[in-house]
Amino acid sequence: MKILQLHSAYTSSKISGENSTVDTLSEIFSRFATSSLYKLSTDKLHNNLPAKMTATKKYLLLDRHLIDISSSFDFVILHNPIPLISAETLRSISKSSHVIRIWHNYRNSCISGNHFRNGHQCFDCMTRISGRFTGVFHKCYRESAVQSSIVSFAESRLRNLYHEKKIWHIGVSEFMCTHIRSLGIENSHIRHIPNSVTNMSFSESPRGDDVLMMGRIEPEKGFLQVIEAWNSIPMHVKGGRTLHIVGEGSMLDTVKLSSRKKDINLHGILTAAQISDLGAYCGTGIACSLWDEPFGKIAAEYQAMGLKTLVTPRGGLIEIAKKSPGGSVTRDINVESITNSLIEVLNNNLISRRQIFDSYESNYSVDSVTDKWKQFFEEILYG
Repeated sequence: MKILQLHSAYTSSKISGENSTVDTLSEIFSRFATSSLYKLSTDKLHNNLPAKMTATKKYLLLDRHLIDISSSFDFVILHNPIPLISAETLRSISKSSHVIRIWHNYRNSCISGNHFRNGHQCFDCMTRISGRFTGVFHKCYRESAVQSSIVSFAESRLRNLYHEKKIWHIGVSEFMCTHIRSLGIENSHIRHIPNSVTNMSFSESPRGDDVLMMGRIEPEKGFLQVIEAWNSIPMHVKGGRTLHIVGEGSMLDTVKLSSRKKDINLHGILTAAQISDLGAYCGTGIACSLWDEPFGKIAAEYQAMGLKTLVTPRGGLIEIAKKSPGGSVTRDINVESITNSLIEVLNNNLISRRQIFDSYESNYSVDSVTDKWKQFFEEILYG
């Protein structure tokens, strides 16, 4: 069995859950097949004009080089298609290989890919008469009207291909499977295979009971709401606990100003080993996003460390929390709801780290997800 992954990697200077997911899948596929990765960096879209033109042609015109490379593979896995591949190229590839589109985001219905703009969820491109021209007007892709228009056109062409018989669709959560069906794609060609996260050095004997929040520090991730909620919790309820914040992003300076208290520790970027060590001092992980997370990898990473998990009712976060005995979902995304739920979680000492870790192993470990992918490929090849 031969598998080729195609991925337009997000800007190299930024944290990307999708980039790390592609790397993990390379490890998974290599366990039972010959696996290769063909990757193009979206950094090229920021380079000089000739580089931009070269990248633009890739997702507007036929790429015979990529077609030739793909022809010897049984399966071609398509992650982020822009600016790597055009509809014409994908149509040609699907004639010789099974094409599998993994849906990590909402680029097909939203130019920015996350249905989030100006601090709130946005579905204008789906609900307004002007359609995706709304996203072009708002410069939703890299704050450029030109690039937004090209992305909109390229995705509309790709969308016309998704009903082909040899193209399959993977939702990384049941929530994403529902989204894919809403685009008119037949359920028989949709499967749910979650992302996997590596074991974050699980420690059954904790060294503390602090609270951890990780991720890109961006408006849609809810960091400011969580800090405000934390600051409103009475000291006797906190019981000497510290809120640890790990990450970086466009709102880092704002978060720094909001977290100038002794019981809030802003760490910046940490290595996996450092995160695992910090996790041993924590008992709860928070993923309070304001947008519909396609999966919610951070929540699964908390569970890999054996932490209780508090999430907002947004997208794939809900099912990750509900599959864990230590998972909780807030009633809403406002500060009051987050505060009340966090107090409940802090007071719940009935769930052991081992119970939470065992749930992670069953649902999101590399071994578990490997079995799901292997079964899916065999289903296509052998029926």
